[in-house]
Amino acid sequence: MTIFEIPTSGNIIIGSYDIGLVFLSYVIAVFASYTSLDLASGIKGDFKGTQKIRIGGCALSMGCGIWSMHFTAMLAFQLPMEVSHHTPLTLLSLVLAVMASGYGLFYCNTPPINSRKIVGGGIVMGFGVSAMHYIGMAAMQMDATLYYTPGLFVLSVIIGIGAATAALWLLIHGSNVLKNIKALKIISAFIMGIAVFGMHFTGMAATNFVSIGNEKIIKDSLMHTDVNMLALGVVIFTLIIFGVTILASLIHRLAKQDASTKAILDGVVDGIITFNGNGKILSFNRAVERLFGYLERDLIGKNVKILMPDSYREEHDHYFKNYLSTGQANIIGNRRESVGLRKDGKTFPLHISISKIIFDDEVSFTGILRDISEIKEHESRLKEAVQIAEKANLAKSEFLSRMSHELRTPLNAILGFAQLLCIKQDEVLTDSQKDKVNEILTAGNHLLVLINEVLDLARIESGEISLSLEQVNFQDVLTEIVSIIRPIAEQKDVQFYRLEPPKGDLTVIADRTRLKQVFLNLLSNAIKYNREGGSVSLESEITKENTVLFHITDPGRGS
Repeated sequence: MTIFEIPTSGNIIIGSYDIGLVFLSYVIAVFASYTSLDLASGIKGDFKGTQKIRIGGCALSMGCGIWSMHFTAMLAFQLPMEVSHHTPLTLLSLVLAVMASGYGLFYCNTPPINSRKIVGGGIVMGFGVSAMHYIGMAAMQMDATLYYTPGLFVLSVIIGIGAATAALWLLIHGSNVLKNIKALKIISAFIMGIAVFGMHFTGMAATNFVSIGNEKIIKDSLMHTDVNMLALGVVIFTLIIFGVTILASLIHRLAKQDASTKAILDGVVDGIITFNGNGKILSFNRAVERLFGYLERDLIGKNVKILMPDSYREEHDHYFKNYLSTGQANIIGNRRESVGLRKDGKTFPLHISISKIIFDDEVSFTGILRDISEIKEHESRLKEAVQIAEKANLAKSEFLSRMSHELRTPLNAILGFAQLLCIKQDEVLTDSQKDKVNEILTAGNHLLVLINEVLDLARIESGEISLSLEQVNFQDVLTEIVSIIRPIAEQKDVQFYRLEPPKGDLTVIADRTRLKQVFLNLLSNAIKYNREGGSVSLESEITKENTVLFHITDPGRGS
């Protein structure tokens, strides 16, 4: 006869449930599920050593939680006979629950993570949880024999596998379905609690208690008292396990957060240092070590003045004493240049900004330090390059000025002799000779204009150009301009129109020569870049602001 063959002889004992303990068992299942989910969050991507510790803690939490739920639910089932539990088998059921949970979690989190591993881990965990349940049932010592209904027995195992697979899937992929992690954990905990709860009571429904004829019936009140005391012990044990697990998870998260913050600060290029109101260094990042050459043991607890030359320490003390006594922030919250002192005694320029931090009514300061040695070196090179360029430009300007004067002397002589040839009465030049002399004069005058322009450019670059401001009758200047421009326009086959100027006084304050040159340049360009048969017009008007406004219009290439 097997455990699945219920004997026809003997009496089947019917038990009852304590509703309070049944509800407590479900609460334990939910709480265990939430604790396991909370501890398991973040296992992926963690360091290998820490990952194993977290998986072990999660396995302990889940295994102990499932076992405690099972044992509490067993205590909720009351039989009219004395019942005790075989200690080795009871402990074996607990170990099986923890080992099955640990193996499933470890297997599922071993790369590559995929659905096949989740199902495989769920099968192992499901069989482990089912084995825990039925070994726990076998640990019951009483005057009755246990027999199981095959269909419900298999169904309980299937539910156990399904519950374990669902738990693993929620642990690994739940965040892909619901982004609110806290809500996900709560919902998942209730689902897993129902699954574990359902597996246990399906197994209980599959169990038949058959008397062997010499059972000893006991009073319900005594049985109830013993069960409550035992249930209280199980709950206390469970809470201790959960408390230790949550505390370990909290400590791990705080340590991980501190490590993450430190890693971020150590990755910052600028030096970051904190010190209290007395100047005692509290912490700093790796950049400070690189900047100053000190190790952590060399700086922690030392005064921040160790990082300054002697000439800056007195100034530092003055600033902070003034701030602490008056609250006047001369350097707090501002960026300024200073000088740092390395461990080897060398100094270097740096930018420093200091901010105040108040935490738990304690005042401390954070300094952000940046080495600006390269910036200063580039600035020095740039200044040197600018000075060299300015000297070179000045030398060029001086050279152009001298050469202009040197060139004008022989050129004036050439132009003078050419003019003498034209006006000499005793020797009459032939037409060919006159043409040659005119070519000399034309080329010489053109060269003289170029030399004057070069000289003006040199004066402008050297800042030596000067304007001779005076009252100028612009009507006279316009007459001169028109007399020069009109022949040029006729040569280019361009019609030049000077519209009637406004009546009244056109006296302006200007440099006559420069003013005339400006208009000659504008009109010459208008004629030079005009089209054949085109036109240029010059118009003037007096504005309300008592200024003279000129319009030069042409239909040339730029129009």
